[in-house]
Amino acid sequence: GPVVENFELSDMKYSAAVEAAAGNSLFNIIVDNDETAAYLIGLLENERLGRLTFMPLNRIKTKVITCSDSTEVISLIKVAIRYRPEVAAAMEQVFGRKLLASSLATAASAAEQYEADAVTLDGDEVGRKGGVYGGYKDAKKSRLSAVEGVRRTADELR
Repeated sequence: GPVVENFELSDMKYSAAVEAAAGNSLFNIIVDNDETAAYLIGLLENERLGRLTFMPLNRIKTKVITCSDSTEVISLIKVAIRYRPEVAAAMEQVFGRKLLASSLATAASAAEQYEADAVTLDGDEVGRKGGVYGGYKDAKKSRLSAVEGVRRTADELR
């Protein structure tokens, strides 16, 4: 299923950071292998249903960033999300090279030092290639909050 349905936030305070770090990858589809991905792509093509990004677990190669954890910088995957072991490769691909930094200035130096993307709790980001992304974000338009609302409603209807 979608990445967003395969993890939980360890604390809601990480919501903006996780959403910013994942970007559109939140809606990539995790599948068991490349045969399943190929089959589903065939269905999408035959039925003219559009395009999706699939993450076949048997093909994913991950590299998780290691940093010396401090109060200023820590690995985002280590502190912000929980997930089942069977989807670890997909979570590591999306979040494994992301750092959580205490400020945008700290994010900038950490991104350079570790050659990784860094994000603040507010969701402002510094990319490992130098880009800085940020600004006002309306919490009411959070994709994670919307997904959580759908989950709660579905649970209530059961």
